[in-house]
Amino acid sequence: LAERKLSAMLSLTGTAVRVVHPSHCPDIGPICAVRDEPPQQHDQTIWIGELRAIFEYALTERFTAELQLPVRANATTIRFLREDGTPFEPDYENIHHRNETLLGIGDPWVSIKTAWTFGRFTLRGQGGSTVPVGRTEVDPFELGRQGKPHQHIQFGTGTFDPFVGLEAELKLGDYRVIGSGRAQLVLGPNAFGYQAGNRYSGSLLGEGPA
Repeated sequence: LAERKLSAMLSLTGTAVRVVHPSHCPDIGPICAVRDEPPQQHDQTIWIGELRAIFEYALTERFTAELQLPVRANATTIRFLREDGTPFEPDYENIHHRNETLLGIGDPWVSIKTAWTFGRFTLRGQGGSTVPVGRTEVDPFELGRQGKPHQHIQFGTGTFDPFVGLEAELKLGDYRVIGSGRAQLVLGPNAFGYQAGNRYSGSLLGEGPA
């Protein structure tokens, strides 16, 4: 970016995850204290979508400030099956799963970015932190152990989480090789006593003429 210029873009991503797992008493829930509930299978599909607005402002020729604002949607469906695969509808509340669609704001990202170029080699760096804006839930694992309804989907971590990113690019004529990595660290639990996991990602990309 030219100095004192602002850019804005939108990023839309989505995926689906299907999870099938067995469940038996006492994990099924409080119904196990009322009757001997037979083992069952939980067949769950989770649809995940995110619309992310990204704003970048050039502070100087080398340094830019970036703000990312995510909006997330999660839709889940659940099928309850007997051990032989026969579907059934429980006559009690399931504390783990339900058919629902959730929409909310995730934790914004605030960071500073910079870059250095040495001939055919370019190195880009980014450092910043998330801001705890997204909705959080009481520790779902603890509520599950207590036999209470709980929510696993969290729109935020409830903590300021520092992150760093590094990208290296090498130009070889009409070709480019780009490698990148990112680490986001969760340093402690939030107000509900829940601590999200650290996140790490990396990629290697090659580009050339068609």
